[in-house]
Amino acid sequence: MTEFWVNGKIVTTEETGSLLLFLRNRLHLTALKCGCMQGACGTCVVILDGKAVRSCIYKVENLGGAHILTPEGLSAREQEVYAYAFAAAGAVQCGYCLPSMLMSAKVLLDANPDPTEEEIRRGIDRNICRCTGYVSIVRAVQIAARLLRSGEAVPPLSECGAAGESPARIDAREKILGKLKYVGDDVPDNTLFGVVKTAGLAHARIRAIDTSAARAMEGVAAVLTAADVPGDPIAGWLHGDWPVLVGVGEEVQFAGDVVALVAAENESIARAAAAAVVVDYESLPPVLTMDASLAPDAPQLHSEG
Repeated sequence: MTEFWVNGKIVTTEETGSLLLFLRNRLHLTALKCGCMQGACGTCVVILDGKAVRSCIYKVENLGGAHILTPEGLSAREQEVYAYAFAAAGAVQCGYCLPSMLMSAKVLLDANPDPTEEEIRRGIDRNICRCTGYVSIVRAVQIAARLLRSGEAVPPLSECGAAGESPARIDAREKILGKLKYVGDDVPDNTLFGVVKTAGLAHARIRAIDTSAARAMEGVAAVLTAADVPGDPIAGWLHGDWPVLVGVGEEVQFAGDVVALVAAENESIARAAAAAVVVDYESLPPVLTMDASLAPDAPQLHSEG
């Protein structure tokens, strides 16, 4: 049994596994997004005992006594300030990274109310933004810092776009605070969660795939390999040249090739089952440079070269 605090409320659980999945799937705190589950992208940053951390790589069972803050736990004043600052700076595009960006900004500004531009960049460097190029985000943090320091009222924000104005996006506030629902944020009851087992190798031939351990796990509904899927396994945009699933006797040609599919009652079980699929590989030489790929004896990725 583990007890910790989330947004000022005590939580008691016997669950184990990723803090991010617990927050999203059990507590339904979906402002934070699931971007990579590898501690790389930063779309899941929470404040843990005063520090900004990537919640996907923290385990629930190790958090006894911890205090966790998510975007839903920000004060009303902080929500107003950050929503205005990011909208006014034009730092809102897809919005996927913004709620966690706020958490990194809050940690920075709590410790340093008047940071330099370089300090802001270092403060948010754990958060990847795919849209903005960070210039507008740095400007947003500067605006938020000024409002929080001064205590001044948050100015009104125009969304009408009258002549001579630079209106804010009409969905800016919901995106910034994590209130806008993306597809993965609103899961119907009795939904199965799917996870793929990828090769993890650049070039190898599959000798065997053992799914027995994964299939035996409680909560697992299905484990599929290429042998279980009828029809043409080849897909492609300009050419049909890529296998949806790579089967026994076939070659994986990059680390992301899919070798098995898992469906389970929740995401944690699905990920654990995917990890339990055992694949026996014969390693083949990878192609690591452009010169090597142009050599006459280079392995061909596709039949057409």
